[in-house]
Amino acid sequence: MRIAVGGIHTECSTYNPVLNEEKDFRVVRGEALLASPYFAFLKDYDAEFLPTIHARAIAGGPVSRATYEAFKGEFLERLKPMLPLDGLYLAMHGAMYVEGMEDAEGDWIGAARAAVGEDCTVSASYDLHGNVTQCIIDALDIYSTYRTAPHIDVEETMRRAVSMLVKSLKVGERPILLWAPIPVVLPGERTSTVDEPAKSLYDMLPGIDALDGVWDASLMVGYVWADEPRATAAAIMTGTDRAVLEREAKRLARAYWNAREDFVFGCETGSLEECVEKAIASPTAPVVLAESGDNPTGGGVGDRADVLAELIAGAPPASSLPALPTRRRPRPVMPPESARNWSSALAPRSILRAASRLSPDSPSNSCTKLQIPLTARRWFQSVASISCFPPSVGPTTISPISPGSALTRIGRKSSSSNRAISRRNWRRLPIRT
Repeated sequence: MRIAVGGIHTECSTYNPVLNEEKDFRVVRGEALLASPYFAFLKDYDAEFLPTIHARAIAGGPVSRATYEAFKGEFLERLKPMLPLDGLYLAMHGAMYVEGMEDAEGDWIGAARAAVGEDCTVSASYDLHGNVTQCIIDALDIYSTYRTAPHIDVEETMRRAVSMLVKSLKVGERPILLWAPIPVVLPGERTSTVDEPAKSLYDMLPGIDALDGVWDASLMVGYVWADEPRATAAAIMTGTDRAVLEREAKRLARAYWNAREDFVFGCETGSLEECVEKAIASPTAPVVLAESGDNPTGGGVGDRADVLAELIAGAPPASSLPALPTRRRPRPVMPPESARNWSSALAPRSILRAASRLSPDSPSNSCTKLQIPLTARRWFQSVASISCFPPSVGPTTISPISPGSALTRIGRKSSSSNRAISRRNWRRLPIRT
């Protein structure tokens, strides 16, 4: 059996004004794709895999239209001489945003389907923080997504998608793919699969997989930082028994909907002012402040300084500062009266990225991740990662760390902009196929 392999994998915040260009992607082409560790597992299957191109980038801003079109064009050009194909495997993410598009994966997968034809079986693997549309469901035959967040089952998910594809081709049975959209959008920090209720919801999936007529059960959280109509959670089923697939999709979707108010952060939360006050008063150090809306690995851009300004404004007088460890050379502490001039005063030793670019007309939904310069955060006694986001988006979290303890996972408490959102009166769960 001849199976082509390719795809594009990235997560894009629509609130980030910094475009992703080709230089931001790790690209593997041709035989280098099969030789890469990411696709090494393919050698375990009795099939001929034909590599095209795979582009992958960490989360960031939208992908420039020119970059996307170049990648897609190359993918399709490499695909053409391989036709006809028995199968196509697409390693995707699901949360890509391209300039001028609201369903970039739908465009990519739709173009792939048009190229390979209806007789070719197409399978895709996704990140559970991706977004799905009817266009995507229509173009695919097989689907599987991560079941862990943090993601520790990437290869396992890719294997499921490829195993189902190989199985379909060997037995000559074309599976059914259907989905139940769930009108809830939640941030990843509230939906970790190590915490409830996500843990129990994802624990349901292996049991559904074991049912006759079901090949794979997937549950999508969706991507909250994409201001797109397609942003939604979803239950997605692959299998051969439509009645069972519909029943289980509805059951899983209802379980998620019924638990929508139970998703919480597992750490202390509060407003920016409250958290900074608690950080300063903390008897242990260091203290980590984090804003989930400003996660560089979730699309944050790096141009806000709200937390830094609050830290400087609330810094204790020099006389109350704890002594630095003897192995460190003492550094001068910036006087309170110089706080207003922190940008110029700290610039020489600053490890602050882009904060000086902040202006009153900066986009209210842009975000950054900062590390406070030593002179401004001497009372932390250690480097502390400081994240911030526009105050209107939601409170910050605080997590003091005792010496020798593990770093506490932190995130952001929900606000009106990221609570479970119902876009319509929820009376029934429609099944879309």
